[in-house]
Amino acid sequence: SYSVIDFLSNNTEAVEIPSTYKGLPVTKIGNGAFDYNYTLSSITIPSTITSVGANAFYACNSLKKVNITDVAAWCSIEFSGWDSNPFSKGDLYLDGELVTDLIVPEGVEFINSYAFRFLDSITSVEIPDSVIGIGEEAFLYCESLVTIKITDSVKIIGENAFYNTAYYNDESNWENNILYLNTILLDAKDEALGEVIIKDGTTSVSANAFEYSDTLTSVTIPDSVTSIGDSAFTYCDNLVTVTIGSGVIDISNYIFYSCESLKEFIVSENNPAYSSENGLLLSKDKSTLIKYPTAKEDVIFTIPEYISTIATNAIEQPMHLRLLVLGENLVSFESGAIDIFGAVTLNQNNVKSFIDSGCSALKVHFDGTEDDFADSYGVSFGEAIGEEFENGLYEISYGLPVLISENY
Repeated sequence: SYSVIDFLSNNTEAVEIPSTYKGLPVTKIGNGAFDYNYTLSSITIPSTITSVGANAFYACNSLKKVNITDVAAWCSIEFSGWDSNPFSKGDLYLDGELVTDLIVPEGVEFINSYAFRFLDSITSVEIPDSVIGIGEEAFLYCESLVTIKITDSVKIIGENAFYNTAYYNDESNWENNILYLNTILLDAKDEALGEVIIKDGTTSVSANAFEYSDTLTSVTIPDSVTSIGDSAFTYCDNLVTVTIGSGVIDISNYIFYSCESLKEFIVSENNPAYSSENGLLLSKDKSTLIKYPTAKEDVIFTIPEYISTIATNAIEQPMHLRLLVLGENLVSFESGAIDIFGAVTLNQNNVKSFIDSGCSALKVHFDGTEDDFADSYGVSFGEAIGEEFENGLYEISYGLPVLISENY
């Protein structure tokens, strides 16, 4: 295939990119391919294009018309970023006709990030049942977009997908500082949220919907919600309690990242994927710790014997915890599973996994001898450990201070 890497004429007003060149398809528009073409007013982009590079249309200040032949193909283009989309300069034309009512064809499954960003000509968009996801900023700053027809087939909505559209900016569409789009919770304003009960019938919570919502103190997620977007509740500093209904089946590792006041998860007994106990968020069979509440008040906490795996970011700088004791059944740590300001007690079953997964603590106590440690870690003690530097503490290759002792 071929790529458009540059356009050498600065006096041309209209350009049509060919779909093929020398018998092969033209599939890419490279970085800065049309930048600084001040006279370019119209461009036709074929359906063979699959990616557009950064600043492809930068400073094309006269560009008013972007003509395409296939909306489905346009939805699937991989734009390298917000600066690769041509609509900040021009309007969308389909086969030469200005598009004001955009209809996404049936069969499209995902509308890629930045696909229609800054497209001011459209006043409505109709999204079919086949679409399951919409990328970040897909319709951002479509300031004339009043009507959005969407179904509950959409499970994933990226950050700021509809931000600053006419629909978003219409205060009458907001309910108690929360914006719903059909059955999707799209966004929330940080204005006296307090205890939020997401309305029944909602099927998904968009990515970053409550991010930085300092006034949110508790949230109840109803049984109807099946998906929660990435970072939906990150940096909610005053969020204390999260109640999760029976429908949620996928919680990513950073949905509740840096919630400094979080003390408790409560999960419906009917949830098929998750459970809770003693405030912890666990897998259904309780074998995996998904999230330890950051403000949980335990100073010493022993991981229950039924937990064998700690998920990524599960124990994230808990405020009160000074000693974490890991039982013999705990053998697996996902990347970055534990990061605490206190001490961790390890044993022969889990010391290697703990270190190799990039976990972090102020001090690691190994319940065993130097020979036990070397055997568990898989290399000789001298290779794994640096010089003794203070009161029986040794520094391993990852910088963790380790205390070797049979008694703690």
